Order: sequence, then structure tokens, then C-alpha cells
Amino acid sequence: MSAEVSFMENYKALEEIRQFEENKEDSVLSLPSMVNKMSKMASKLPSLLDKKAETEDAKGLQAENDALKQKLQFQEQKMLKLLKQKNEISSEFQVASSESSKLKSELEGNVMMSTSEKEQLEERVKKQANEIKDYKKELNTKVSKLKQVEAMKKMLGDKNKEIKELRDKLAQYEG
Repeated sequence: MSAEVSFMENYKALEEIRQFEENKEDSVLSLPSMVNKMSKMASKLPSLLDKKAETEDAKGLQAENDALKQKLQFQEQKMLKLLKQKNEISSEFQVASSESSKLKSELEGNVMMSTSEKEQLEERVKKQANEIKDYKKELNTKVSKLKQVEAMKKMLGDKNKEIKELRDKLAQYEG
């Protein structure tokens, strides 16, 4: 494994340029010392004329470019699959939506029918309740007309009179 030192040299050169800029503000430097420093920094920078490094860099960039193209194709294929799935899901959703709207309309129709049926049932219940009241009245009148019931009423009336008379006598003795 070989380390790329040119980056470090570039970093050092940039650091020296930064220091040079700072020193330029602080003190006035002589032209020969500046030229000397600049030539020293330039010698550390990689040569742009080095064809071997250029071809190696081009090969590395080409390999990286190919890898990125493959990744791009993979992502495009993945995106196409996802779009197909989205379209399938949206069509299924539309079908389900139309079915649910049909069911909703049917249920609303059933509700309308059930409300009319409910009204009919309520009317029947009212009629039967009225009939029951009538039957109770008839039963009460029939029971009250029975000889045993009349005899009991007469006996109760007589007993109530006796109790009243006894209370009046008791009130005379106390008073």
C-alpha cells in the first residue's frame, strides 16, 4: 500500500502560503526571500507535466466513472421497479375506492329502507300498545262487574263504615 504524499505536500505548501500572507501583513519582506520561498513551494507541488501520473489518474477516474455509471443504472432500475409498484398500487387503490363507493351507496340505500321499515314497525308497536290499553280497560270493566268483586267492594265499604263509626266513638270518649 503506497501512501499519496502529494496531498500532504500540497497541504504543507498551502500552509506556507497562508503563513506567508500573514507575515506579509506583519512585516515587509524582501523580494529575493519571497521568490526563494515561492520556488521552494512550487517544487513541492506535483508537476502538471508528469504524463505517467496523468494516465494513472485518468485510469482511476475512468474506473470511478464506470463504477458510478453502474450505480446510476442500478438506481434507475430500482426507480423503475418502484414506479411500476406505485402504478400497481394506485390502480388497486382506485379499484378499492370504486368498490367502497358502491358499497357505501348500497348501505345508504339499505339505511333508507331500514328507516322506512323502522317507521312501519313503530306504527305497528303503537297500534298494539293501544290495543293492549283497550284490552286492559275491558278486563278491568269485566272484573269489576263480577259478582265476587262486587261483593268484596260491598264488604269493604261496610267495613270502612264500621271503622269510621268506631273512630268517632273513640274520639267522643277521649274528648
